[in-house]
Amino acid sequence: MHYWRKIKRRFIGGRLIKTGIAVLLTAFVCGIFDLPQAFAVITAIVTLEPTAAASIRKGAQRLPATVIGAALAMITVYLFGPTPVTYMIASVLTLYFCNILRLRDGMLVATITAVAMIPTASDHYFLTFVERVGTTFIGLAISTVINLTILPPKFSSLLAEQNRKMFVETAEIFELRLEEVMNGRRPSAQVMEKYHQLESDLERAIQLSYYQQEEWKYHKKKDTEVRRFTREQRQLHFLERISYHINRLFNFETDDCTFTKEEVQLIGEIIPAMSQTIHHFGERISDEQFRLIERLDRCFWKKRQHASRPNIKKYHHHFSTDVIIIFALLSIHDVLEELEELHFPEQPEQQQTPRPS
Repeated sequence: MHYWRKIKRRFIGGRLIKTGIAVLLTAFVCGIFDLPQAFAVITAIVTLEPTAAASIRKGAQRLPATVIGAALAMITVYLFGPTPVTYMIASVLTLYFCNILRLRDGMLVATITAVAMIPTASDHYFLTFVERVGTTFIGLAISTVINLTILPPKFSSLLAEQNRKMFVETAEIFELRLEEVMNGRRPSAQVMEKYHQLESDLERAIQLSYYQQEEWKYHKKKDTEVRRFTREQRQLHFLERISYHINRLFNFETDDCTFTKEEVQLIGEIIPAMSQTIHHFGERISDEQFRLIERLDRCFWKKRQHASRPNIKKYHHHFSTDVIIIFALLSIHDVLEELEELHFPEQPEQQQTPRPS
């Protein structure tokens, strides 16, 4: 039973179900009016977007683009017949006019329509044109209505799941890269691959966030859903900032580090503490981490003051490698404090009790 549920979650999603329903209804409607079903079904499949908003927005471009493609197909067949040159001219002109008229979202459907009409064209060119445009409209309209009314996607839950996954990935990358830094090693291929994967996951999460905002334009939303989504959006923003600061740890030569043994030991204690805080992002930051960060802050200003002194013997860098590393750690801790405040907003009576120092 558990295995079957896993298979269903993996292969049977809302979009798959909506595609099946859209194809069935499109073929059924075309059958009633004795119209060719293939064009309409292809259109229904191609135009089913992740969100209803995207279906409506792109549908407004795909219908006129299809009209252009169908018209050009009939004109070129009339002039040149069903030859290889006809396919070339029809497809190139369709793409050209769609681009000129800024119907870029309709290019694919229009070109498919134009090319597919050429071998089936008869002497009744105008009737063929009307028939193909009609079937395309049926497929487009049905897929849009299905997308708008049946199984509206819940991108908030997908975003929450993606965020949890990325916090775990971020904690791992943070710890692995800083261990390399403190041991004077360049970024390994494994860590670089993990970081690039994190960047890809962040892009996907941002897309999910955009999808949810688009979807709410056409569906009612509850206040609880909005609050939950807003929290996930803020957590995603915090993840972006942490990723930005981690990226700093890849962009310097580790040979330039001049940490003392005490500083190496301090950072060695901070790394696992902060990694755990990132991993368990919904929990409070430990008092021990605050104490370690306070010591690191004093170290930062000491090194910053030393780095600001001009050195006449060589090119002067205003930010040494040590300062960059410590600054990245302090910056990530600042983000984690904001994240903690998101999950544990302080009450007036709590604000009177400062965190340990």
